[in-house]
Amino acid sequence: MCVEGGTIMTTEARIAPKNSLLLVMDRDSGKIPDSMDGKLVVSTPSCIAVGTLSEVDGETSVVLTNETAVAYSRSGLHKIFSGFLATPSKEAHICTVLLHTVAKLSVLSAESSVEIWAENGNEPS
Repeated sequence: MCVEGGTIMTTEARIAPKNSLLLVMDRDSGKIPDSMDGKLVVSTPSCIAVGTLSEVDGETSVVLTNETAVAYSRSGLHKIFSGFLATPSKEAHICTVLLHTVAKLSVLSAESSVEIWAENGNEPS
């Protein structure tokens, strides 16, 4: 997941998230979408919900960075989301559905450009 920022920073984690779902949000103010409606990615202005590899099938690799996405397009990943996220506390978090932070990154403004990349559009790992 790429979030715009200043100095390049990257945080990585491996997790088998509960409900096979991760949330990209400003943890202090994000409003979680009501339903996935059978989609891989759904969003509100303040939260992006992303389906992952089924939690019983193993861990999902998560990279949160403010690096440009050029490297990801060359790695065989495909962009599955592009949009903006409200980040009033100037932090972007990747959280579980229980709101446990998996990764976080400081951002420059109260609204951040976000891209989400995955190797497939079904159950990305």
